[in-house]
Amino acid sequence: MLNRWIGILSVAAMLFANAALFTHEILPEWFSGDPPANPNLQLGPDQQRRVQVGIFDKTGRNVGRSWTTAGRAAALTDVTVRTFLDVLALPGGLRTPQALIEISLQYQNSAGVVDELQLDVLGLGIPISLHGESIPPGEFPCRWRIGDEQGTLYLRADATRALGDVIRPFDELPNLYVGRTWRLRLVNPLSQLTPGLTADALAVESVLVRVRGLERIEHDGRSVEAFRVEAPGAVAWVLPEGRVVRQVVQLPILGELTLRAEDFDEDEMNRVAARFDRSTVHRDKPDSVRWGGD
Repeated sequence: MLNRWIGILSVAAMLFANAALFTHEILPEWFSGDPPANPNLQLGPDQQRRVQVGIFDKTGRNVGRSWTTAGRAAALTDVTVRTFLDVLALPGGLRTPQALIEISLQYQNSAGVVDELQLDVLGLGIPISLHGESIPPGEFPCRWRIGDEQGTLYLRADATRALGDVIRPFDELPNLYVGRTWRLRLVNPLSQLTPGLTADALAVESVLVRVRGLERIEHDGRSVEAFRVEAPGAVAWVLPEGRVVRQVVQLPILGELTLRAEDFDEDEMNRVAARFDRSTVHRDKPDSVRWGGD
């Protein structure tokens, strides 16, 4: 009789574990929803948005900053993200050069999707860029270049609704609730910044984002409640109004970086941008765009 009950309880435990796995790991993949509204597309005519975050290594040393500027005109919204990384120590005594990653996005206000994308990595001595444009019927081809290598990758235009980069995957996330899931497409601009990465690193990776729960964290010297948002290699803490106050990313070779919200400093952004030579910047359009008559 005892063995019978042990068998029943074992089967029940197995079914419970499988149900939990299905609920927490498989269902979110099946039913991932729309991403949170893009804050840059919520701007009114002639409004601007400015955001700054500091970047820190696992020892707490400031190793860079990232600035986002956005402005809306009648039909289009222009967004620029500049991310500066200072010299970073690598395994084996190696060190990276200073680098500036610039991402320019132009959105169609009516459709809420990216009309044009330009990514450039400056400071490495070779051209590293990615340029994409939306073309009918809903395609988004991108031409990438790393040194003498180049190629084209393809996205669906609607896939650009949630687009980020691996260094700073999250911007602002309004209207969160525990259990919300969506897919985020990440561009990796770190190709050639670290050894062992190739042109494939510029490919766009789709990751599942999940709101895991609520946590109390320290922010600006006080305890606040924030949503904990997780994606592969990244965790963010988001205030109820949608402001991302802290995020931690795990990067190949570079390791763990922490990003914290700061007050916007336009003078510092301009000083940093002025340090880098733009003579290697390219504006390569995809072949399919050239075929359209460019």
